[in-house]
Amino acid sequence: MKTFARWLRRNMLVPLLLVLGAGAAATIYQSMEIDALGYRQLQNAYKAGSSAFQARVAEAMQNGTVSRWERTALLRQYWSDSSALAVEFEVGEIAAERQALAALVGGQEGHS
Repeated sequence: MKTFARWLRRNMLVPLLLVLGAGAAATIYQSMEIDALGYRQLQNAYKAGSSAFQARVAEAMQNGTVSRWERTALLRQYWSDSSALAVEFEVGEIAAERQALAALVGGQEGHS
């Protein structure tokens, strides 16, 4: 058993640490806030989406920002209901796009 433990430490420790490090880096990256284009995508999807989708967007915006994890889940839900999403490449600053989505979500909550 000592020979196996030595072999494991010598040959598998570095690859295992690389995999764990990459997983940690990916988790940190995905938990970061989306960019301005992501907020614009959610605005366009919110306008065209179902009431269930709009409720999910409102739920995601409760803390004021949307993570990359949340955007991926939201867009998957949108695409399961719809077939296309118009994307505008002319977007403002991230704070302005975040505020525009928050205003859109806040303005629609009373109408749902």
